[in-house]
Formats: sequence, structure tokens, C-alpha cells
Amino acid sequence: MFADASYNVLRDKNDVDMKRHGNGYVAGFVDGHAAYILPNETPVTYAEGEQGILYSFGAVQFPVTYSAAAAATGKSTPAQDGDTVMLINDAGQDITAKVTVTDGLTYPGKGLNPTTTDLKVGKGMSKGFLLYCWTDGNGTEASTTYTFGDGSNTVTITVAPPKPPSQDQPQP
Repeated sequence: MFADASYNVLRDKNDVDMKRHGNGYVAGFVDGHAAYILPNETPVTYAEGEQGILYSFGAVQFPVTYSAAAAATGKSTPAQDGDTVMLINDAGQDITAKVTVTDGLTYPGKGLNPTTTDLKVGKGMSKGFLLYCWTDGNGTEASTTYTFGDGSNTVTITVAPPKPPSQDQPQP
């Protein structure tokens, strides 16, 4: 994707030039469309880490901000299998983000897995993940609850399994 920038290369979210077009920005996307976007409609999300750099113009559905490893804020909400979460470090130091998963028993092999994934988030950095349903004892996708943070400062996102295809609709 491309966007109006203050510099030749976008290096962080502040490099998107909001002054050029009436306090909004113009972005061109990978699918070929372009749009004029007001910053309050679709903020620029920026994350950088060992895996590379991510720019998102509002594609991250669930930002979760950590003020400490166990203190998270954001919107507790239901989600769908494959939705995205962005863990944002606002702690002023490196953290290992506290995340727990309940309801599912077995990791699906994709997305956020707090038992094996390195959830270290550097000072001022963010990490994006996909949220998927874990499976139950029978191998069936089950509603899965992700809890970000611990104690009184938590965000809870419950992911619903995908709906089975309707018998009335043709199968691909």
C-alpha cells in the first residue's frame, strides 16, 4: 500500500502526512483501490519487530494496549475466527505481554499461541496476531477466549468458530 508521507519512506505512523489533504490522508491499497481517509475514521497502525514492519490503515480490529506486562486496556468484545489483534507496548520499557487462552484445548497451528509464541514486545513497539479458535477434545473448533493482561486490567476477546456451510448453498 502507499500513502502520503512526510518523508520518502514510511518509517512510523507519524510519517503519514495528515496535513496535506484537510487533516486526512490518501492511501492506495494492494487490491488496487484508493481512498481519502479521515484520521478518526481509520487510524494508521504501525508495528515493527523481528518479523518485519506492518502498516495497517484500520485493518486491525482489536488494539490492546499494555501499560505493564499484566495491565492491558482495550475493548472486550466478541470476534470471528481469523480476526486480528495488535498488542501495543505503552509501558515505557520492554515487556512480555500476559495472555491466556481458555475454552479450547488444542492450539490450531496458526495465529496467536501464548504458550509457545514469543510475546515480548519492545518499548514503543507493537505485534500483530490473528485470533483463531482452538479445538476441543474431539478436534472440533470451539469458542475460544483470549484474556490480555491479568487481574483488574484485562481485555477479553471471545472468538466464535466459523459457521458451517449451509446445506442450501453450493460448495466450492
